[in-house]
Amino acid sequence: MKETFADRNGGRHVVEYDEVVGFSPVPGEDVVEIHRKAIFRRFDGFKWMSPELDRQKIPQYVYEDLRKILAKKKLTSKSIQRERKGRIPFSCAILCSDSIHQGLFRTLASHSSPFVFNNTCWSWSEVSAFFLAQGARGYIGTLWNIHNDVAITGAQTFYENVFGSTILDAFHKATQAIKSSSDKDVYILWGLHFSTLSAASNYSQSRQKVFRELVRALFSWMEHARKTRSREVRANSIEIIKALREEIVSNFQPDDLENLGAELREQAKGALKSRYPSDSEAGAGTEVQRSIDYPAEFRKMS
Repeated sequence: MKETFADRNGGRHVVEYDEVVGFSPVPGEDVVEIHRKAIFRRFDGFKWMSPELDRQKIPQYVYEDLRKILAKKKLTSKSIQRERKGRIPFSCAILCSDSIHQGLFRTLASHSSPFVFNNTCWSWSEVSAFFLAQGARGYIGTLWNIHNDVAITGAQTFYENVFGSTILDAFHKATQAIKSSSDKDVYILWGLHFSTLSAASNYSQSRQKVFRELVRALFSWMEHARKTRSREVRANSIEIIKALREEIVSNFQPDDLENLGAELREQAKGALKSRYPSDSEAGAGTEVQRSIDYPAEFRKMS
């Protein structure tokens, strides 16, 4: 895309950018949503975000005017020169359970508050805003197209430190680990900076915990779809159910379900045993404990 525009003081500028246009049918309605994203390439002949462009000392208001003008442009505008491309590099393609990318999902599938590290190219922008708006407690994204080796170093450093301190501390160490690379300062963090993550004792326990949460989310959404009276909510819930089911089928085996069942049975036995101990196990504290557990109405009757 190439377009000439005038800023608020009449100055003329030329901007070149790639435009990603996505189309997504709205469930339950005879409407198609259109999503647009502009990825800037050159401004007044200089590469975007380059030292050469910085040396031009272009006032900040010019860039503000540029974004306002592009936001108001229609797809059919005749003032824009277009050249069709089949694929746009670094265009942030993310497949969400609701739709194509652009971060326009409506809820986090398990109604939890996850921390999201989106270690892909150009993963900041509105993607972070939508994750946070839907309940994520934190989000790390990249400001430009990060190199693979830098992304690996940043991720390894972050996850090696995140379980022993705060997310902010791990984030700081990750940025320090890549400060000598060409992608220094590529990461940006939003959300609850002093939040912490707890580590599992081993891989098997961690895997089982993830599986348990996916199963819980699956049944929760199935119940939600069953009870709702809204056709739109039901249709959206079914799409999330399909996504969760696919995640379970693709990454877990029947043995995982058997292990989960055995774990739940042991937990149920333990809960019953602690709640209603036998006379030999109860000792002197039985009546005290039962008076706490039983409702007041039952205690009066007995």
